[in-house]
Amino acid sequence: MKDQQSILEKEASIHAFDLSIKRRKSSTKYDDPKRKEYGFLRAGSLFTGYQTPGESISNIKYPVAITLDRVDLTEGFLSGSLKIENLVPNIPTLTTYFEGEIIGPQYSFHTNKWHADYAVDLIHWNKFPPFYEFLDKFVEHDKSSYGELFIENPLQGDYVFMRLKEKFVLPYKANPFLNGASYDGFYYACMHLETGSLSAFYYYPCSKKFQNLKVQPAREKFKTPSYDFQ
Repeated sequence: MKDQQSILEKEASIHAFDLSIKRRKSSTKYDDPKRKEYGFLRAGSLFTGYQTPGESISNIKYPVAITLDRVDLTEGFLSGSLKIENLVPNIPTLTTYFEGEIIGPQYSFHTNKWHADYAVDLIHWNKFPPFYEFLDKFVEHDKSSYGELFIENPLQGDYVFMRLKEKFVLPYKANPFLNGASYDGFYYACMHLETGSLSAFYYYPCSKKFQNLKVQPAREKFKTPSYDFQ
């Protein structure tokens, strides 16, 4: 694992300088630090795409739809529903409620929960080229007494990093048998702010590695869903 970490750190460092040059230096989106929503990161946004079951199984794709019902950039929080088709044999369409942490002042790149340690974080964040510019600081923070690596403003660049954690199956009272599936893990996610395209990698120790979810904003607008938690 240490050798793999070392290789990842060296490869990503090669690209870090070029990406830092290309990174957007200023934008009107910085003007309001109390902004709760931005672009496609807003309640009611609908994204569609697919998820592959693993890095070595790219020919199988499960249709996916994600709907955001709440976004608060000041709190680093978002929530919504994730619908996936044909994943579970006995359930044609499985819908789960999720909550997300936006990497910023409130949540750092270091997960420190959900069975994810520094090595797991490094491997998964490194799947996103936009992370390369943060790599050196991420490694430095882990190897020193600096603590966790936060971002002062999640909208400071072209990409937003997130963790998405499925909480339960919808409707809330449903408790189906999920043969061959699990939502005990979480997604490392990265969204391009301008286009709204989002890529995510699922992590759970007992699941296949690097299940990749890719979605784009849909033309159709969804009505913000409501959930009965009673």
